[in-house]
Amino acid sequence: MAQEAVDRFSLRIIGATEKCRDQFFAITADRRIHHPAVAALTRQGASGASEA
Repeated sequence: MAQEAVDRFSLRIIGATEKCRDQFFAITADRRIHHPAVAALTRQGASGASEA
């Protein structure tokens, strides 16, 4: 997922860690998620791939 964000948004990775975790929640009244980054996070969370 990191590489997808780097490619799509011209980001640069400055570091990584396995010891730090955070959770984000996307709450919307609309049934469709329009923002590409939120859609990617939602798909990732729904697949369970973000669970460690």
